[in-house]
Amino acid sequence: MRNVDFTLDELADMAKLTRKQFTDRLSRVCELYNIDKGDFKAYPDEEDSIYFLPPDIAEYLLLLVKNIEKHPMYKRTAKSENVHATQVSEFNRAILKDIDETVSLPIKEIIYNTMGHLVSERIAYWGEPMVKHLTRFLINLATMETEDIGAALSMFTKEIDKMNYHVFRGNYLKRFAYSENMKVFTTEPLTEEEQEYNHLLNDSNVSIDTIISALLKSAMPSAHYIRDHRFYSPLESMYETCVLYKMIGLRDNKDETAIEEFRKLGNNPTVEDERKVYYEYFVRNSDCESRYEYNKYIIDHQREQQVKWKPINVRIADGEYFEPIEVTVEETKKFIEKEIKRHEEEIMRLRNKLEELEGKSDSEKNTFAKEVQDAYKEYCENIDEKYIVLHEITDKFVGQALNEFLS
Repeated sequence: MRNVDFTLDELADMAKLTRKQFTDRLSRVCELYNIDKGDFKAYPDEEDSIYFLPPDIAEYLLLLVKNIEKHPMYKRTAKSENVHATQVSEFNRAILKDIDETVSLPIKEIIYNTMGHLVSERIAYWGEPMVKHLTRFLINLATMETEDIGAALSMFTKEIDKMNYHVFRGNYLKRFAYSENMKVFTTEPLTEEEQEYNHLLNDSNVSIDTIISALLKSAMPSAHYIRDHRFYSPLESMYETCVLYKMIGLRDNKDETAIEEFRKLGNNPTVEDERKVYYEYFVRNSDCESRYEYNKYIIDHQREQQVKWKPINVRIADGEYFEPIEVTVEETKKFIEKEIKRHEEEIMRLRNKLEELEGKSDSEKNTFAKEVQDAYKEYCENIDEKYIVLHEITDKFVGQALNEFLS
């Protein structure tokens, strides 16, 4: 193996697991994410082959193996209908913590640049509060004594119906825009596998473990290429690339710089120093690197805002919640000023929208609207047909809450 590559024992130590614990969890990772264990072997056809874990894939694998025991479906006897929101939140939190504290910066930059990373941060934080407040809502709804519970259910159902459509519509428009952009920027058609990875890495509503498995799989061809070429050194690889570029009259400045960096290490470089250069020139993605500080700022800001939020019962206990009749005249004036500003901004937005509609035909607008509506109708039919188990679970959950009212 090459100096830069990780050993199985090294990854096991990083995960704070024994070698056997690591390999047992690795087997379950392969089952859950549909990966061939032979992909991590130096000689895949040999049962007792040593493992081949180059930096291109090693840390993605580490994140999955280290945290797989917290996966709601880790136990082979686990059933999807028994998964709790709190389990999903805990699993997300564990992986996100290791992304921040365990992996190298180039890998962290790549993960932070995926759209699903931000969503996973929110799921990790809001999963448990959502369960608590939805439970309170249902019990509150079911135990009302002076209000019409039937009317409340009617209102709640209608509002959820509107919300469902607008959430779907927003996501549909986003996908449409992304699809149109891909037609412009993609010169060659993608394979089915590439399309799947592309979807997973650019879709916001994808779990963090699925994102990491997609990154792992997308880096696998690079690892296999190294393996199939007798584990040639990074320096050999860069020499080969430079020769190919020279044959067509071009220069590869990045590889030439990398060659110089490797030469500076001398004849007996430490593993740490050699890996540092390898990560810089073979793993780091320049686009992800350039956006990292921005992505990190968004995550840090979100975490700050999440911590600041308090439910009303806590705000009451802390003396921070006031009914409208308790608000001072000065505070009321400030609130009205904010409302005026908000409405002025909304009027400006609507005027801009009106200008955008100038020159557009009804046929153009209606054709796309019908496309969205037809897609939503098909989407609802698919959910009703496919998610029968989830419907039964929801039915049981709401039924238990309403039973409080009946009894």
